[in-house]
Amino acid sequence: MSRININTQLFYSISLFLILLMSSCSKTSFEGEIIFTQVKGDLTESSLKNINCNNYFSKSSIAAINPVKGNESLKILTKDFYSACAPKISFDGALMIFSAQKNKGDKWQIWQLDLSNLKFQQLVFSEQNCIDPNYLPTGQIVFSKYVLSNAENGGYALFTCNFDGSELHQITFNPHSYFSSIVLKDGRLLAISKQYFPEDKKGVLMISRPDGSKQDVFYKSSNTYNLISIGCETDKGEILFIEQNTSTEEYRIVSVNYSNPLNTRVELSKTIKGSFHFVNSKNDTEFVTSFKPSSNDRYGIYEYNSIKNAIEKEIYTNSDFNIIDVVLVEKRELPRKLPSEINLNKNTALMVCQNANLTDIETIENTDNYKSNKIEFIGIDKSIGTINLEDDGSFYVKMLADVPFRVQTLNSEGDIVNGPSSWIYLRPNERRGCVGCHENKGLVPDNIQPLSVRKFPIVLPSQENKINAKKELVK
Repeated sequence: MSRININTQLFYSISLFLILLMSSCSKTSFEGEIIFTQVKGDLTESSLKNINCNNYFSKSSIAAINPVKGNESLKILTKDFYSACAPKISFDGALMIFSAQKNKGDKWQIWQLDLSNLKFQQLVFSEQNCIDPNYLPTGQIVFSKYVLSNAENGGYALFTCNFDGSELHQITFNPHSYFSSIVLKDGRLLAISKQYFPEDKKGVLMISRPDGSKQDVFYKSSNTYNLISIGCETDKGEILFIEQNTSTEEYRIVSVNYSNPLNTRVELSKTIKGSFHFVNSKNDTEFVTSFKPSSNDRYGIYEYNSIKNAIEKEIYTNSDFNIIDVVLVEKRELPRKLPSEINLNKNTALMVCQNANLTDIETIENTDNYKSNKIEFIGIDKSIGTINLEDDGSFYVKMLADVPFRVQTLNSEGDIVNGPSSWIYLRPNERRGCVGCHENKGLVPDNIQPLSVRKFPIVLPSQENKINAKKELVK
């Protein structure tokens, strides 16, 4: 009897070992590989309106390659999709999120691939295009979704949700299109934002918290450059992205310092002949990038060294395809999880300005005729209201949340002194402060208490009924 028990136990032990061995062998490891989007033919098609990043093409596919083994290791990951692009890797290196059309004519939706077993899962189901997804450190995802609005044409707002699509929330509300978002190590969200109403403007880098609050301009291109894509943040605090030189039409790698992005621009690849489309860091000096040596070539995967300012290695090229996205499969440090002040049970937010007459625009004369004493709030299709500034130029208002507006200052005659500003929105329960109007972004507030905050915040008459109605509802 004991021999039978021993044999039975041995049989189960061997069986369990074989099951575990087969299970481990069936798993696919992509660690150290490069995942990328490839597009057949020329980069001339644009399948999405109000997007100028040129990353969405019919019959695009996502592939992976081992940079050591080369072309023989090439794997097409999205064979069952009509089009797929914009891959991003989770912080633990185990998952890949991307945007795809399952079938021809479908809207672009958000999907996820488990890199251990190559199983797909659709995360977002929408009647509108959903693009450019990324992972948040909170266990959620962020992506751009087309929204209709009372502004002309509509555009792509940022949304967040859980992996199962629940807790879907829009987090940006100005008439801008957002794309190419990344998460910085400090937990904030950086995205290219392009105004489309009342007129089209060039894209800028906008930064905010993952709940959409505290949004501000991070970087603006000069007149001769256009933003194309955001690449990555290095361990040294450099933010890398691609800009197009509008005079030469070449795409360049550019970096700015995290601590002073408006004044630290460096064009890293200035002396290199050819064009770059995307860049991602291996370390602080070595980068993988989509690059083409000449206008007659197609974009391939190359290794770029920022110290030598040189293309050091060709990793993968294909005369039939252009490579437009490049990401590394690796574990990364989880960004900081930022607390949120947003309270969706409220419909108001507070805004304070220390001195609306403080401006960096030199053309405004510092005389009584040009000094403003009122400020007007302008919505999408009408004026929201006008209030008086305090004697120190400050104002303090309670506004409806998630409603886009601009401000302009007026003199005693009602003439415009400065403005209108860029679009602003405030999230529910947010408290936003600014130093002045069109002021130098490097300024910090003076250590004084504005006269306006010694009183209750002003509620604009046009919004008073809606604010009071919500207050009664909450009670």
